[in-house]
Amino acid sequence: MNVKLYMKFITTYMKSKMEYRSAFLLELAANTVMVFGYYAGTWIIFQNFSSVQSWSYHEILFLFNINWLCYSISGFFLWGPMITLGQIVQSGEFDSILIRPLRPLSYLVFRQFQYTFFPRLILAVVFLGISLDRVKLEWTGGKIVFVLVTLLSGIIIHAGLLVMIGASSFYTIRNDEIGKLYTDNQSGLRTFADYPLTIYNKPVKFLLTFMAPYGFVSYYPCLYILNKEGGGMDVLKYGAPFAAAGVTAAAAYIWRKGIGRYNSTGT
Repeated sequence: MNVKLYMKFITTYMKSKMEYRSAFLLELAANTVMVFGYYAGTWIIFQNFSSVQSWSYHEILFLFNINWLCYSISGFFLWGPMITLGQIVQSGEFDSILIRPLRPLSYLVFRQFQYTFFPRLILAVVFLGISLDRVKLEWTGGKIVFVLVTLLSGIIIHAGLLVMIGASSFYTIRNDEIGKLYTDNQSGLRTFADYPLTIYNKPVKFLLTFMAPYGFVSYYPCLYILNKEGGGMDVLKYGAPFAAAGVTAAAAYIWRKGIGRYNSTGT
């Protein structure tokens, strides 16, 4: 039932976007160029350095794209609803969402998806395949299962953090700056996980491990997948499912408490 309902919502949403087809295509093209820019930046770095903290270009490309793939999938469903929730709360529109026959979170997710994540998702898959071909992994049944669990855990971690960003609107009304802190493409905490955590100082490592656990999306699992040394943190390479469970529990708690304390703006 929910799948059919979701498809109806998305069909309606895409019909509205197709009313302005040129703008829709230009937006996708602009996002494709922007994403290519990040890949170009990484490539340029490695034209001057053969490795970063013993990580080769294709190893970092592998790590980079696991993070981007997980973020693209979670962002496809949740980025738009959660980042704009502050505006919805401030305008009073959230009052009408509370009286819908769907749960508020479901309704917010169902009524739109962030189609601009399509280029990021496609390029992440392409470059992940390229990096996989170059790093020459020795695949076993256990490693395949580990990679699948890692991807699922990474998607859940990104999704849970996005829900927490959205839920912050119930406490601060506007969540623009909080959203930028976590997801900004230039300096957000999420982008720190595009590279090995060993390049950062201890406070940043602690932040990306225990406060905003993006390190469990790609870096710690990649220690196992790529047979890398973790600088004394090797035990954490198995921690992605536990981090995902912790983020999910925290997101659910913050969301429920936020809904409970929500007060209408009266508009």
